[in-house]
Amino acid sequence: MTGLLQRPAAALRSAGGQLWPAAPGLLVAVTIAAAAREIATMAALPPLVVALGLGMLFAGVVNVDQVTPGVTMATRPILRFGVALLGAQLTFGQLAALGAPVAAIAIAGLAAALATGLLVGRWMGLPRGLAAVAAAAVAVCGASAALAIAAVLPARERPEEGTATVIAGVTVIGSAAMLVYPVVAQAMGFSAQAMGVFLGATLHEVAQAVGAGVTVSNEVGGVATAVKLLRVACLTPIVILVGIMMRRGGGTALGSMPPIVPGFLLGFFLLAGLASYAILPPAFLILLSELSRLCLLVAIAALGMKVSLPRLAAAGSGLLVTISAASLVLAAVVGGLLLVSG
Repeated sequence: MTGLLQRPAAALRSAGGQLWPAAPGLLVAVTIAAAAREIATMAALPPLVVALGLGMLFAGVVNVDQVTPGVTMATRPILRFGVALLGAQLTFGQLAALGAPVAAIAIAGLAAALATGLLVGRWMGLPRGLAAVAAAAVAVCGASAALAIAAVLPARERPEEGTATVIAGVTVIGSAAMLVYPVVAQAMGFSAQAMGVFLGATLHEVAQAVGAGVTVSNEVGGVATAVKLLRVACLTPIVILVGIMMRRGGGTALGSMPPIVPGFLLGFFLLAGLASYAILPPAFLILLSELSRLCLLVAIAALGMKVSLPRLAAAGSGLLVTISAASLVLAAVVGGLLLVSG
């Protein structure tokens, strides 16, 4: 009996021993994230970019070695928790309502963007882990996908500084596309349904797809949201695919590799199932969605604190070309298939 009581006590002591050294760094990351939300609201800027920029600014004026444990915690368990909570925003009914032709178009675009990002990234000389992060960010769901892929890469291939660049790149390019793509879709003569599919299947972030769609009409916004969530649902198989690729690529001992199906992705799928069958109350789902955004914002702020500007300047051009190429191929494939399908 005494042994049974000692185990939870030991676990609590271990958790406390890890949390206490991480507290200063976590406090800084949370403060930066909170400031980023306020600044983004006042200046009408993407919160992700503001958090990343503030983190980089902090790293430029303060010795971040003193807060490394907290930064590490924010960029690993906290970001994984935030990605898992994304599942609360998805229901299987939303995906089924789209129909097979729409799903095929969205998945074809996703596959083309993923392949383009991987090929162009390697052609530009990017490490394969960084190329995978950039490709998934464009193909699936922007910053969330970038963080999810980076979180499951082996330690020696985890591109933390490069991930920050990818997040900034897809956010800026996606924000510009959010303004341009509705005009392009109208010029191509798309119906409201087709326009919603185009926006949902091409824009990087959920907020970008929803915002672009709603600026046209509520109908377009609804279709764009559902199609975008279909791409979000592909996050789990994409992460599994990247895990398998990393194993086959060699160069890393199998024992040091993360599991093919990480626990946070199982959590993502579980929450999607709970949301689909209305097991969780709507107010609680809204709370989980907000908590997910906060966790990801804290993680991005911490990533910014790890950024080395000289290294970013050296790696930025290759990443920009990779992200741009994958984005253009994604838009071309989806737009072309919509035109052909009528």
